[in-house]
Formats: sequence, C-alpha cells, structure tokens
Amino acid sequence: MEKLDLDPWNPSRELDREEGTRAYLTLSSPESREEYDKTLNYEFLLLDTTKIPEEFESFYNVQKLSEGEETREFYSRFLEFKKDLENTLKNLRITVLFFLSAFSLLTIFALLMALAQKNGFLSSGVELFYRKWGMLCSTGILFSGYTIFRKILNSKKNKVGQNRNH
Repeated sequence: MEKLDLDPWNPSRELDREEGTRAYLTLSSPESREEYDKTLNYEFLLLDTTKIPEEFESFYNVQKLSEGEETREFYSRFLEFKKDLENTLKNLRITVLFFLSAFSLLTIFALLMALAQKNGFLSSGVELFYRKWGMLCSTGILFSGYTIFRKILNSKKNKVGQNRNH
C-alpha cells in the first residue's frame, strides 16, 4: 500500500488500493479468513498442462492478430525510413563527389593557367582578366554547376517519392 503513493501516475492505483484493502480486511479477520479458506480448492492448485484455458486462448488470438498488424505497420515504416536514409546517403555521396570533381577541375585549370602564364602563352589582357576575375568566375561556375546539380537530384528524388506513394 505504501508503494502505491510513490507512483502518482499509476493508472491502476485506485484499483490496486481497493484490492489491497479488501484483501487486508478479509485476511485480518479470523472469521472472514476462515470463510475465504473454505472457498479455496487446493486440488486445482496445480495447473493442468494438457488444456489451455479458453480465456487465455482467446486473449492470445486477439493479441496475435493485433500484433501482426502492428508488426506490419512498424516494418513498413522501418523500410520507408531505411529507403529514405539510403537515398540521403546516396545524395550525400554524389554531392561530395561533385565537389571533389569540381575543385579538382578548378585546380587543374588554375595550374594550367599558371603554367601558361609562366611560359608566356597568355596575352597580357587574358592574364589581367584572370588575375582580377579568375576567382570570381571559378566561384560562379561552381555555384551554377551546383545549382543545376541540385535541381537534377531533387527532380530524381521527387520522382522516387511519387513512385513510392503510388
């Protein structure tokens, strides 16, 4: 009874308190205890292992049916989450590869421009333009390439999402 007050959010607290009170009143009085003992049938105390009680069997059937639905629902949500996670990781991999390839190409272009400048293959106008606007043009090319790349990825993602919903 003391433990019931420790957990105020227990939904069966009142029922447990009622049952405990009835048990105490029954077992504390010698007369009511004797009447209670007469109702007990000690011959059936051992469980009959050959037959399952009907209440248990019906409860098991109801539980089994509801668990099947819950399991299927949970499993379908898990598969959906797994598919989304796989798509996200695939998009992340593709994005990283895009940036690595873009920076590699820009680095190769910058090295080629430096070699051309050192060997005198560039005219003074091209060299001046490259010094002033080279970094800005490289950034603009990278940004526009990434924008186009993301549009392509998003359109593929939307197509996959629409196919999954239908």
